[in-house]
Amino acid sequence: MRGRLQPFRLVAALATAVAIASACQDNRQATEPEFARVKPDRTLKVAGAGTGSGKVTAPQVLEVSPLLCGVSQGSFDPTECSKTYPWKSTVTLTAAADPGSAFAGWSGACSGTGATCKVTMTQARNVQASFSGGGLPSFTLNIAGTGTGSGTVRSQTGLTPAINCTITAGSATSGTCSASYTSATGVTLTAATATGHQFTGWSGDCSGTGICSLTMSDNRAATASFAAPAGPEASVGRWDAPVNGMPAIAVHLSQLKNGRLLLWGHGEEPYTLNPAGGAFTRVPNGTCSGGNCELFCAGHTFLSDGRLLVAGGHNETLGDGHGITQSSTFDGSSWQGSGSMAMGRWYPTLVTLENGSVVALSGSSSPGVTATTPERWTNGT
Repeated sequence: MRGRLQPFRLVAALATAVAIASACQDNRQATEPEFARVKPDRTLKVAGAGTGSGKVTAPQVLEVSPLLCGVSQGSFDPTECSKTYPWKSTVTLTAAADPGSAFAGWSGACSGTGATCKVTMTQARNVQASFSGGGLPSFTLNIAGTGTGSGTVRSQTGLTPAINCTITAGSATSGTCSASYTSATGVTLTAATATGHQFTGWSGDCSGTGICSLTMSDNRAATASFAAPAGPEASVGRWDAPVNGMPAIAVHLSQLKNGRLLLWGHGEEPYTLNPAGGAFTRVPNGTCSGGNCELFCAGHTFLSDGRLLVAGGHNETLGDGHGITQSSTFDGSSWQGSGSMAMGRWYPTLVTLENGSVVALSGSSSPGVTATTPERWTNGT
């Protein structure tokens, strides 16, 4: 009987081992460290409530700039009162009432009536700060910069707190660029430029190029624009990065009056290039098609109205040196036929005359045979 039971015992033992191994595997997966997973940033939103006024602030956290949220009789700026923080970072909020008001307490992710509250950003948090009382509300003035230049923005002498904001290369970089003032406070802002730079004007709640005067009856924002002096590229030019992936070899290239470039090569359709975005657009010449009409080896010149006149070219069927008689114009977006020459011309020269007509000179009609007689183009003929 014992001999018959041994196989059963072996099967049971194997089943037990598999169950233990499975349990261990499950436990290993469940205890993988959380920090191995990338956690997205979380947003903290502060709101206001009550009849009073005050401010809710938070210091800089890692690379996130300080929070300054002004509350006046329950109103607040959602943009100024919202920040996005790294996951699991700790943010310390501080509530301070304006004169004549009192801090009434927190709600949402914070609670109690203490002046400070800490929140851990493991998820999006919403906090409400309530102020009581009927004192004068306080409003926030924010200064920003734009443009390429540098300078400073300062408030009038005697204002507390004073604005003294440094703008570097179009961005507010240092100094006091944000402050809060009680309602009806007058603020006068003056922009001063760095040496060689130019103040080009205000935007936001300020405008023009002179002194800006504001009354703090609401949250305000003013942006000062400065222009840097022209660099050497203004007189000697500057190379941009190369444009890769051109669809054609630009044997022929002309800059059009709309700022775009028209180009074509041998056996390739014409294209326009927008230098601003680097985009190429195919613009086939329907007036010149087939094996005996190729724009390669054509001559071209601009007309007085900005159109480009293209005449002559390459007979693809016969080969090099065999000119064609085609003539067409390009107006910046499409081609139009403009008559034919009497002689085929391969690499002619086109010259626009003072009266608006064009003379086509030279060019090869066939290998070894030069088109010696000039032809005049006038009004499309």
